[in-house]
Amino acid sequence: MNLGPRIRELRQARGLTQQHLAAAIGTGPQYLYQVESGFRQPSLSAIERLAEVLAVPIAELFGSQPLTTNP
Repeated sequence: MNLGPRIRELRQARGLTQQHLAAAIGTGPQYLYQVESGFRQPSLSAIERLAEVLAVPIAELFGSQPLTTNP
């Protein structure tokens, strides 16, 4: 899954609007719209703030699953 749609999915699951999430991470809604639409890649600091506000590990923003080992 691409980063933008994953951020949108997590945002919507938490009942946040683009305006609310953008304000929480210190950007404008246009920036968040561009990220969610895939027109722009977020900076590392924005990714860190997104993970914090959405209460997920950074890897989850990228759709990564935890690694498991087989015994």
